[in-house]
Amino acid sequence: MKLRAEIADEKKIWNEIVEEANATIFHRWEWLKTFETFSGYTFEPYILYNKKTPAGVMPIFTINKFKLKFSFSPPPHSAIPFLGFAFSKYSSLKQNKKEGLIQESCKLINKLSETSTSFSMILHPEIPDVRPFLWEGYEVKPTYHYVIDLSPGEKTLLNNFKGSARKSIKKGMSMFEIKEGGLKELKTILELMRKRYIDQKRKVKVPFEYIYEVYNKFEDNFQILTAEFEGETIGGVINILDGSKVYSWLGNTKSNISGVYPNDLLMWESIKRACSDGYKLFYEIGANTPHLITYKSRFNPELVICFSVSKEKFLGKVARKTYTSVSKYVGL
Repeated sequence: MKLRAEIADEKKIWNEIVEEANATIFHRWEWLKTFETFSGYTFEPYILYNKKTPAGVMPIFTINKFKLKFSFSPPPHSAIPFLGFAFSKYSSLKQNKKEGLIQESCKLINKLSETSTSFSMILHPEIPDVRPFLWEGYEVKPTYHYVIDLSPGEKTLLNNFKGSARKSIKKGMSMFEIKEGGLKELKTILELMRKRYIDQKRKVKVPFEYIYEVYNKFEDNFQILTAEFEGETIGGVINILDGSKVYSWLGNTKSNISGVYPNDLLMWESIKRACSDGYKLFYEIGANTPHLITYKSRFNPELVICFSVSKEKFLGKVARKTYTSVSKYVGL
């Protein structure tokens, strides 16, 4: 097997490959092109071919800073948890073919990244084999998420929650009204998130216009839940529905009202609806921060590991450290 990469010139071919690959909604052409529009990054949609047969996709985003080229998959500030290459019918392939695809993809990345000062990719959880990247001198780091298997059903899942979470959910049922909404509610949730970040002296770096436009293009894949208390929206969560999976994507920020905590009920309502609608897996995106995992682990999830592979030339390291230092100094 020997793979070659070509830039896709239309979304139809790209999406057809994505449909039968171990891909996510984040691999969809429309999603990636939308981020390109609002981000300043350039989307390079590589299709991987084995001879004349499409074998997969490899979305890369590039940007030039300090006259240097940086390449990412996924790009920073996109709220895409993992991306990288996705292969046609990957789950049904024999192990030797899976390994061949990874090895060939690593060779392609080596070649494509020759002009980049820095390259970084976070692989899909279903691709745990990063040995070719280790052999080629890439830095490999784990990144974590939580996933809940929904097959036991609502009653068993609830009973497996930590006792304090069950108690909070029961209390929340008498305090909050959970509603499902659309674009207006999505904007409200993002504004609550922005205010929470300001309270923490942080800045939301995901372009909200990008999220609005993604919603317009993938409305049927968005589930937007809000929690109302005394007629006021005080919390909410944006879930992404993708095949047999649900991703708890954005929101669920801490309420600014003392003693009022709607997040446990919002999480339970999300899981309960996923069960009743026939989804198989529920992802809690992001399990890398100590104070957040204390909260997220209350729902008895399993840990999922993704791998980040990266390589930097000397100038890339200097540029990254300089940019980080300047950003902290000027408060970016």
